[in-house]
Amino acid sequence: MAMLCCVTCADPNLQEKAQALARHLNLTFYAQELFASRYALNLSEAGLQLESHPSLRQNPIKVDFTSGKMGHRLAQAEPKQGLAQALGLKKGYRPTIIDATAGLGGDSLVISRLGCSLTLIERSPIIAALLADGLERARASEALQEIVNRMTLIVEDASHFISCLPENSYPQVIYLDPMYPDDVETKALNKKEMRVLKELVGPDLDSQKLLEISLKRCLKRVVVKRPKLARVIGNMSPTYVVKGKSTRYDVYLISPIKK
Repeated sequence: MAMLCCVTCADPNLQEKAQALARHLNLTFYAQELFASRYALNLSEAGLQLESHPSLRQNPIKVDFTSGKMGHRLAQAEPKQGLAQALGLKKGYRPTIIDATAGLGGDSLVISRLGCSLTLIERSPIIAALLADGLERARASEALQEIVNRMTLIVEDASHFISCLPENSYPQVIYLDPMYPDDVETKALNKKEMRVLKELVGPDLDSQKLLEISLKRCLKRVVVKRPKLARVIGNMSPTYVVKGKSTRYDVYLISPIKK
């Protein structure tokens, strides 16, 4: 297993699309489901999913906004929940938002479901490919089409993208959900899925840099999602905190406004 990831596709009707994806990601393509690497992006009629070598004993990872946990989260989304409060959502006010750490898009979809237009930034091309596939399939759903159409995905390093924004393009809100630190025990961290994503993205060494840049390129507030007991990023104290059962949202106001 010398390679970290490859692209596989056993369906002849989809192999041209899979080959194009492999070229785009600079990964090796195999016209069958095999494991010459730790992970494989496998394309089928059901969509794109990340499969792990059998020795890793990891369930496939797929972005599916139409059912399962994500479908439940969408059904529960409302302006009174902690995320909405942290973002400053109020009646008649839906800010423009950058989700600078989009990942698999779960929080982004909930934010869009609440009526906000947002830009999703993901620096890992492999994770972005999974997210793009999920968004593409969601657009075919009549129930999700309007929500997904408010979301724009950009594959780039968030620090670079945000630092290059012209002043007339600053978002009202920047949302950050960096990888949970290794020294914090959380249910999410213990999941094999989280360990896979960490391996693909690499160590999170620039959270403080991203927060500092975000504070300079944002009009209203920066919101950072953290494990409930984790330290604040870079010892930078937030303006206030919205607490949940296992997570919290550190809110950094750019200018003094009434909450």
